[in-house]
Amino acid sequence: MRWLMNIVMLSCKRSAELVEKQLHFKLSSMENVQLKMHHSMCQSCKRFKLENDFIDHAIQKRNRTATKHNETEQKIGLSDSAKSRIIESISKKL
Repeated sequence: MRWLMNIVMLSCKRSAELVEKQLHFKLSSMENVQLKMHHSMCQSCKRFKLENDFIDHAIQKRNRTATKHNETEQKIGLSDSAKSRIIESISKKL
């Protein structure tokens, strides 16, 4: 029974990783179940997801507005080199 709990239960860190992953990729069925179970018990992580969704929605809305006004040159996002530097920095800290 303990092994089952270890499979189903997530740490807050893993929950945050899945919330971020969910913005760009489809989660597996198991990941969805794990995330929902964790959020049913952890209000902090549930709040993190709501805030993350709000920010993502605001960015998407800003992108749509910029496109409507022919401001496609003003892309919101990071360059590939900036993304690489962030990934390297995070990897060093882990």
